[in-house]
Amino acid sequence: MDRRSVLQSLALAGLGGLAGCSGLGGSDDEQGWRRAQNRKAAEPRGYRVDFHDRAGTLGQVPRSGRTGNDFDTVTCSRSAAEWDRMKRNDMDYARQLMDENRTSVEKLRPYVERALESDHPKAEPWPHAIAWGIGNGLHDHSGVANSYDAALITVPLVDHFADQLFDRRDRIETWIVAAVEPPTLGEFRHLAAAMAYETDDGSWTVQYLEPTLGCYGDCGTPDFFESSLRPPEESLYARRGATDFVTGPEFRKAQRLADRGYIQEEDEASRGDWNQKAISGAVCSSMTNLVDTAENDMDMGEAPPAGIKTVTTRSFGRSLEDAFDRFDYDTMRRMEFVGRAITLTFEQRRWYQPLGIDGTLAEPEIYVLNQEEIRYAWNNYDEWAHVPEVIDAASEAA
Repeated sequence: MDRRSVLQSLALAGLGGLAGCSGLGGSDDEQGWRRAQNRKAAEPRGYRVDFHDRAGTLGQVPRSGRTGNDFDTVTCSRSAAEWDRMKRNDMDYARQLMDENRTSVEKLRPYVERALESDHPKAEPWPHAIAWGIGNGLHDHSGVANSYDAALITVPLVDHFADQLFDRRDRIETWIVAAVEPPTLGEFRHLAAAMAYETDDGSWTVQYLEPTLGCYGDCGTPDFFESSLRPPEESLYARRGATDFVTGPEFRKAQRLADRGYIQEEDEASRGDWNQKAISGAVCSSMTNLVDTAENDMDMGEAPPAGIKTVTTRSFGRSLEDAFDRFDYDTMRRMEFVGRAITLTFEQRRWYQPLGIDGTLAEPEIYVLNQEEIRYAWNNYDEWAHVPEVIDAASEAA
């Protein structure tokens, strides 16, 4: 499978393209996908994943303590250093994209340094100055014209400059968040970002970051965005009347928009019917992108050309939104721990296997589902509350 195609679909957690943001060709792994599809005739009923956290790096993700046909074990042997390395080595791909877009770290660094020295109100505190500096530099010295390249350049660069200029890599975290904006026509195909950082009083806060906007001068940015950096509660993504904007963490708003027909699934064959696939993908990517935004360390195996498949219960989605609204360091860590668990499950159970995310952010439950169960979950979302109900109902329907 083409690397950029895989990265785009995984960054969006299941969407096969970025129309309106950038182009995407088809997959060259159709034969592998067909082999995976042929296995579904022998697929078992869905089951809950029992995590064996051998390395002690899955945080609140619990072991069920149960065995049997309804459970299966996924083992975590990755140390904290190995997980951290997955986040820290995204610069190689960012450099490749910068080269393709006629820019470089060396060209952008002076813009960051000037922003840090500026008394412009938007350049305070220092994480904002880094983001604005990168945006100014990309506007002046690059050919970036889509949210995919902008995000995969900006996100690792923010952390890179925090480390290089301040030695503060452990005080900031930036990751991609899939979003709906007007050009995507109700599909989660815009790559926004979340930038969390430690404030002077030791608490943590989070801002939505628009990598495609950047500069705080006159640079012709789209007029529907008021600023490149905004607290989530002040953003268009959270604003109730802004029906063309939403992210995965704004779960309740996404559900309201889906009920009114504003959220769509990218696949023409499922447009309008599987909007829960789109919402769940955005929810999951808001956590898995904390693990490895560039997706350059994951064992992708036979990644499906149409993207990965997940469904998120209301209980989990609402708990994620509530925690995101009260964002602190523990929220970010819990999101990352669930992202690690999802990543491990896909790696060890292969990417074509659908997942159900249940429980809450504090007490998550992850289920492996078969193809019929995931379709039942999407198509009958209002008729069930928890994943075990899906497994039973799909089995009865079959």
